[in-house]
Amino acid sequence: MDTCKVISEQNAKDLHCFTTGRWLWNEKQQLQNLFTPFDVQALQEIAASSIEAEKCVSITKRGKGGSNRTFLLTMDDGRKVVAKIPYSIAGPQYYTTAFEVATMEFARTVLNIPTPKVLAWCADSRCSVGSEYIIMEVARGNRPADVWDDLALEEKLKVTDRLVALQKKLFSVALNCYGSLYYATENIPGALPAQLVGNIPEKIQEQVATRLVVGPVTEHDFWTKERAQMTIDRGPWMQPQDYVTSLAHREKAWIQQHAIPKPDDATMTQNCPTSHLCLLDKYLQVAPYLLPNEPAILTPYLCHSDLNPANIFVREPILTLPEGFAELGSKEQSAIEAQMEQTIICDFYQTRVAEEIPLLNRVFYQEFGMLRCWPIQFVGDAWDDDIIRLRDSLIQIEKHWEEMGFGFPCPVHFTEDELRVHDEETIGWNNIQGFWDAISPSVARDGFVHSDMYEEAAHMFKYVRNWGLEHVTGKVKERFEHATLMAADVEVEAVKAGGSADS
Repeated sequence: MDTCKVISEQNAKDLHCFTTGRWLWNEKQQLQNLFTPFDVQALQEIAASSIEAEKCVSITKRGKGGSNRTFLLTMDDGRKVVAKIPYSIAGPQYYTTAFEVATMEFARTVLNIPTPKVLAWCADSRCSVGSEYIIMEVARGNRPADVWDDLALEEKLKVTDRLVALQKKLFSVALNCYGSLYYATENIPGALPAQLVGNIPEKIQEQVATRLVVGPVTEHDFWTKERAQMTIDRGPWMQPQDYVTSLAHREKAWIQQHAIPKPDDATMTQNCPTSHLCLLDKYLQVAPYLLPNEPAILTPYLCHSDLNPANIFVREPILTLPEGFAELGSKEQSAIEAQMEQTIICDFYQTRVAEEIPLLNRVFYQEFGMLRCWPIQFVGDAWDDDIIRLRDSLIQIEKHWEEMGFGFPCPVHFTEDELRVHDEETIGWNNIQGFWDAISPSVARDGFVHSDMYEEAAHMFKYVRNWGLEHVTGKVKERFEHATLMAADVEVEAVKAGGSADS
């Protein structure tokens, strides 16, 4: 089949590179992480072949996803397909792509969720495209994020209702173990045959059992840095307790083999491998008790990690306009009305979940639910992130252990000296969090800013850091200065870059 003429060198560069933002620091590495080299013509040929088109006449970048770059390819007969090329930091090579296509197929054919049909894919970067890829149908409709502000409240409630319907489908079919889905034909080492649990038609059960397996997870924390080459437990797991303990065993193994203390932080427990290992041992002592006792809640269901109820639930069931609302300006009134609308939507979502998905509603309202989740959430990467949150979560477990209803003493204990050190370090940690909160509207934690905001964000970043250094002292100042060290040269870089619109 013929394809369109080879595109210009500049256009090819635009397809491979990230061009819609900047980083205030470490920009070269960030751009390298998002660089996606591939053979454009080979991708076009495969895309055309996937729908039996004569040729592909155009390819354009569609946007930046969290783990891949997407392209819209148009054929000579007007038909279109979407191609996805993963970033180098997307996750483990091969596994990430193989997991995605199998999961999309499971959602589409078993759960009846209208996900785009995969037309062609390859999880081997040694293919003719020179990269892993997925080619699939174009998803129909609009993304709510693109039109949300233009929708009337009634339309937003309809979208919310459809979200609940989607989640209900996710909770309609359970699996036999915990891990990631793959096609059985991929021969994933250690994978187990996927079995559906519940009142499922026999034909579908047989189809899943012969076509799909549950294998190792593709979660970033299991593969980042040297972990990718280490022999660690990545699943699948038959029991949820095995998953929550594997997190700590993984981090212990990595710290023992690869953690290198930084001399600049020698006074902080953050930089002490022994402190981390002791804390991970404490976590392992309480981990088996963190999970709820209700078996139904622990059943392995397919989940969507971006559907986080913590981000959308509120508690106000009755709404009234604040006193003096009529005297406010139009801008203030609009802001209040927007907040009220959001609360109405959240209350509607909460009500619909309670009606349609009682199990999910019980998950949301588990007693001490957040207290149980925090240690599991924070144990994953305390060395590169911070030790404060993990330690604080375990301190809170000990503090509330009796209230949580356990009929025996808490298996972990923090001494007065450990609590004193924690309190001292928390002060410095809070100052650092305050710094990030101050700049968060403009600057992401990794330094990303929109291109047109680069110079303004650079100056603001430096200003906030200087203000912080003037208002803290002692060890707190030392830690704050080190944690925000990247700001020292940002202003110079901004002038040098001149706030360029493209990377």
